Amino acid sequence: MAVTIVTGTAALLLEHNPDWIPDDMKTQLMSSTMDLGFMADEQGAGEVN
Repeated sequence: MAVTIVTGTAALLLEHNPDWIPDDMKTQLMSSTMDLGFMADEQGAGEVN
């Protein structure tokens, strides 16, 4: 289920920022996540906020 949420979020970000390259997208997505309190191998970067 996380894949569809992140994909939709990425699509919305690209709609508003069409000049972004993949590194810009990754930086924005990872910097706006919320830590869930689990280890990184259990939660990844966290929850998209």
